[in-house]
Amino acid sequence: MSAPGASRESALREGPLGTFSAPYEGGGVEQRGNAEGKIHHQGQLLQSYLRGLTDHRINLDDYLGQLDREREDLERERLDLERRIEANEEKREQVTRYIEEIPRLRDRTLRSLMRGMEELEDD
Repeated sequence: MSAPGASRESALREGPLGTFSAPYEGGGVEQRGNAEGKIHHQGQLLQSYLRGLTDHRINLDDYLGQLDREREDLERERLDLERRIEANEEKREQVTRYIEEIPRLRDRTLRSLMRGMEELEDD
């Protein structure tokens, strides 16, 4: 057994399985408190991590929503541009027809002037 005045931490005890060191009676409570503190701290870290992940997920959902809206806006703009291109193509074809008709109009106008001058000379 232990000598008088020996600390409880170093006391030896005889048991059915042999001699063993008796733990400091307050140490079990202290160790349990440390373990509980670590578990509590790890729980807080996990909660913080999960909050961060949740916030990140919400931000990603918002970003995806913005991307969808931007894609829709760009699609509308593309359709508008296609309509404008088609309208411009029609205008270009119309201007091309006018340009092609200018020489005929010029020739017709010249013939008409020539006839008018001939008629004036004949009078």
